[in-house]
Amino acid sequence: MGDIVGSSASADTPARATELNSRFNEAIDQANRANDGTISSPLTITLGDEFQGLCRSLHSGFEVIHHLRLELLKSGIACRFALGLVTLHTPLNRDRAWNMLGEGLAETRDRLNAKKDPSAYRFVLGRQKPVSDLLDAVGEGLTDMETGWSTSQFGYVLALRDLGGDVGAVAKTRGVGVRSVYKGLHSANWDLYQRQVSAVSGFLAEQDRLAGLRDCDT
Repeated sequence: MGDIVGSSASADTPARATELNSRFNEAIDQANRANDGTISSPLTITLGDEFQGLCRSLHSGFEVIHHLRLELLKSGIACRFALGLVTLHTPLNRDRAWNMLGEGLAETRDRLNAKKDPSAYRFVLGRQKPVSDLLDAVGEGLTDMETGWSTSQFGYVLALRDLGGDVGAVAKTRGVGVRSVYKGLHSANWDLYQRQVSAVSGFLAEQDRLAGLRDCDT
């Protein structure tokens, strides 16, 4: 689940509201297309600034929200997410993430609605509250680094992601020297950021294995 932070202030005129809505819808549609194999119930906008969806695993869910977080930030949209472990008690809706009931849905919604929490990444892993708290702490650290990036640093981060980690290609694309790219990434705490993202992703993959969850039907 996710929503836009401060959407009312960002959409204070009809023109800005229309632009915000368009960028938000485009990002959600793009995420659904890019993750068609791992999303079981597509990301669905439930209100103008909120969405929800179901993924096949915790690992794939984190991959979706982390990529979406950076894409929305690129469009100037601050956002937050809650990733929860859910057991459905009703049939899966493969067309829209609506009209489903199950354990974990309400808890994940409550976690998203914790408005005073500064973290963009919140986690609800059933009864494993200490684990959820630990992931929340890492998520807050990721959020702090992301919000501290300058425009230039964020540009390097996105280019490095999109170019498969090729620093030389990033330098060429950005029209700067390789040294400048490394300097920008160092200032952005990129190595620490990557370690934390990888740690969360790896831990969730292990939780999936223990729970018998897989990213695909094969």
